[in-house]
Amino acid sequence: MQSQISDFNIGPVIMFVIPEAINYENEKFSNAMRLLVKQCQNEKKINRFQLFWLDQENLTNILYGEDELQFRLTPYSQNDLVIVEKNNQPMIKASRFYCQYNSIFGKTNRL
Repeated sequence: MQSQISDFNIGPVIMFVIPEAINYENEKFSNAMRLLVKQCQNEKKINRFQLFWLDQENLTNILYGEDELQFRLTPYSQNDLVIVEKNNQPMIKASRFYCQYNSIFGKTNRL
């Protein structure tokens, strides 16, 4: 298992949860979420890993697209969004996104 001998730099994942419906189309909210991810990644103990659905998905298509909802989401974020129908219109009821800590450093010769 040569790959386990090489350096690795992983740690626990930090999950940010928005447990209620907000207006994701509002730049104030989306920019605040992006700023949180950016601040997280600027910490010394954080590696570059992040999962942020808002940068991967087409929000307009999710909320207003013609296709069935199951086809409007990519596999990338299907587990990170809770979408419900309100007045025959999809609404994001909750969401989550991630950063990751560094916590394991160095090489080991014991493997």
